[in-house]
Amino acid sequence: MIQANQQTTTIDTWPYYEFEDFINLLNKRNEEERKYQEDAEKKQNNNSQYNNMLKSAQNFKPPNFKPPNFK
Repeated sequence: MIQANQQTTTIDTWPYYEFEDFINLLNKRNEEERKYQEDAEKKQNNNSQYNNMLKSAQNFKPPNFKPPNFK
C-alpha cells in the first residue's frame, strides 16, 4: 500500500469493494508503468547501435604510415 501513499490503518477501515477497486487501480498503474519501462528499454536498444558506432570510432587507430625515406 506504500505505492498509493495510503496508511494501512486507513485501508483497514475500507469496505471490501473499495479495497478491490483500489487494488484494481494499483494493478492498472503498475501495468502502465511496466509498458512505459518496456518502451524506454526498446528506445535504449535502438540507441545502442549508435553507441556501438561511437565506441568503434573512439577505438579507431589509424594505420601505421611511414613516410618514405629520401636519403
